[in-house]
Amino acid sequence: MSNYTGAVPETKRKADWRDQGACDGQSELFFDGTAAVEAAAKDICRRCPVMLSCREWAIDNREAYGTWGGMTERERRTLLKIRVKDGTDKPRRGGRPRAACGTASAYDRHVKYGEPIDQACRDAHARASAEKRARAGQAPLKATA
Repeated sequence: MSNYTGAVPETKRKADWRDQGACDGQSELFFDGTAAVEAAAKDICRRCPVMLSCREWAIDNREAYGTWGGMTERERRTLLKIRVKDGTDKPRRGGRPRAACGTASAYDRHVKYGEPIDQACRDAHARASAEKRARAGQAPLKATA
């Protein structure tokens, strides 16, 4: 016979800003996603004493869902993109660094995002294409004038 009661033991964590949040016990409001409920959640956040700590935690931890610190997931993504572009924040964790110009990968990125293509990237793309054709046993492309 087992003594298991189905209760999950409470984990012990150090007290922090989460213990002071105005949202305590109202989590359903913060993860609904409808406009009216998001507005209600933001109202609660506006009077919360730890709103900024909550927001920074959500941005730093790349929290993908819900309203945190008075911002929806879309608003946090927009803010994070601005910070990464300005250099005040790092790109997402686990992401690869962008390929340096002068490589075939950088050429592909330029094409994909509609960025201007420099000559070094064009040359790298031409070399990679020629190498690929050579491996496949195809004749090299002839230059057209």
